[in-house]
Amino acid sequence: MASALILRRLEDQIERKSFFVTEKSISFMIPARNEAASISNLLTSIERNFIGRGFEFEVIVADDNSTDDTAAIADSFAFVKVIGVVDRSESTFNGKSNALVAASNSATGDIFVFLDADVVVGPKLQRSISAVAGGFGYDLLSIQPFHRAVGFREGFAVVFNVVSIFSALLSNLSHARPKLAFGPVLITTRDKYLAVGGHLGILNDVVDDVALARRYFEEGLKVLTITDKEVATFRMYPLGFGQLIEGFTKNIVAGASSLSIFAALIGFGYVFAFLTLDVSLFRDLFDQKIISGLIIYTVSTCLVAFGARMVGRFSWTVQLLHPLAFFVFVLVFFRALIRRALSLPNTWKGREV
Repeated sequence: MASALILRRLEDQIERKSFFVTEKSISFMIPARNEAASISNLLTSIERNFIGRGFEFEVIVADDNSTDDTAAIADSFAFVKVIGVVDRSESTFNGKSNALVAASNSATGDIFVFLDADVVVGPKLQRSISAVAGGFGYDLLSIQPFHRAVGFREGFAVVFNVVSIFSALLSNLSHARPKLAFGPVLITTRDKYLAVGGHLGILNDVVDDVALARRYFEEGLKVLTITDKEVATFRMYPLGFGQLIEGFTKNIVAGASSLSIFAALIGFGYVFAFLTLDVSLFRDLFDQKIISGLIIYTVSTCLVAFGARMVGRFSWTVQLLHPLAFFVFVLVFFRALIRRALSLPNTWKGREV
């Protein structure tokens, strides 16, 4: 809600200044590795919201050695430039950052917009770009898209989404710590991006969005993180439960280590509170205290549903089975901690990270 209010205030400022980013060129940059199932939706949404609207823009798809039809699908859009990405010799490089280094080297725009291939942009993205381009005091605007979870298995992302978004937004209230950013949609100006070293400077960081936001913070630049379904939506981990575990294992430890203590306590307190409720629920049902058990279950389900509505659209089945969703979160979290403690490599899209 707070991020929506911030975005609304920015829109009011844009209207009063009568500024719309038609005089500045935009470079949309999309890293893509085996994204044939989703990239067409993103490119169609860019076409719908920017072609014929008075914008000068280019779209660069950095095909990161895909083994599916990603490059061919992207190339079928007349306004898209597809470039190949060369793997680096370093064993620890971040494939997404490497792709965006190649894309930014080819980009000619004044405004850089980095988009994950599974994103679908909405009409308010124009306003978000204007907020950065129009000199309103934000050097890096990060937008966490509204999550469109499809089916039961994808719905298990609900707890991860709620914890990560609200913890990040709370953590960003601190003026003494690096701000957190979400990588699916990042907007900045060319000069600020180059000033912090771009993705080349974070090539070996596993969680590129957190690392990039830290670079901006260290240079005294302002980072803003918001979420708004009219700016962008996405579908996380469409390949199912295994991809969800792999993705959140990769992200969870690095993201948690960047939170303020207050935000970390809020995030993990949220999980602990629901686990406590779930234990009480099962204890009451085991003791045949059906009424009290149903009260606890109804209250906790309503709270889960409220949080879920703020960050995405999730299956009601998962929300009704929220004890299982919290159990999955705990398992993945401890899996990430153990793998980090033992220095075990994680994989993402066929690469060790």
